[in-house]
Amino acid sequence: MTDETEATTPQGAHPVEVELKYRVLDGGTSDRLIEAERLGAFAATGRATRTTQLEDRYVDTIDGALAKAGFAVRLRQSGAGTIVSVKSLTRTNGPGGSVRRDELEGPADRVAPAGDWPASDARALVLEHAGDAPLVELVTVRQLRRKRQLKSPDARIELSLDEVDVVARGRVIDRFVALEEFRLQFDETVDDATPSHHVHLVEAELDPGVG
Repeated sequence: MTDETEATTPQGAHPVEVELKYRVLDGGTSDRLIEAERLGAFAATGRATRTTQLEDRYVDTIDGALAKAGFAVRLRQSGAGTIVSVKSLTRTNGPGGSVRRDELEGPADRVAPAGDWPASDARALVLEHAGDAPLVELVTVRQLRRKRQLKSPDARIELSLDEVDVVARGRVIDRFVALEEFRLQFDETVDDATPSHHVHLVEAELDPGVG
């Protein structure tokens, strides 16, 4: 995570990503949510909404070694550089459509082979299952992202509104707008401390279950 966000798990625990994701059916509602000063128990942190452009390349070996091992690998290119994310294909579904899954991240290079990336746990996992086999592009996801952080007494989240193009073999195969909610920090002693417990996105005309 950027913007000096804190880990989603206690120090020493395996990193876990917690998110809610919705396909947007009503653009006006999604604009209202991303610009709102308060949502349920959450208040905006005071930081203005930020806009960034992202390009995500999902990669694997020719024989799908990483998927067979139970992982999806994403190379994210932004103005800050390239990050590799290795996400477990096994996920736990929670209340309100929230999803938990293991995730490792580390620095990478857009064109260099994995063996030349800076050392990280994510790189080590890729090399463990892919070896020196080249990584090939499966699909590219291009996003124009507007994001904002909000906090409550026991949690901090980031809302993002994404205009998404999905590209395969140089052709746009899907286009949509999605609203995502990431948990950046939370108090695990609070019962049902999922984002949806506090931010009542269900009142919006949004369709859960994108991606």
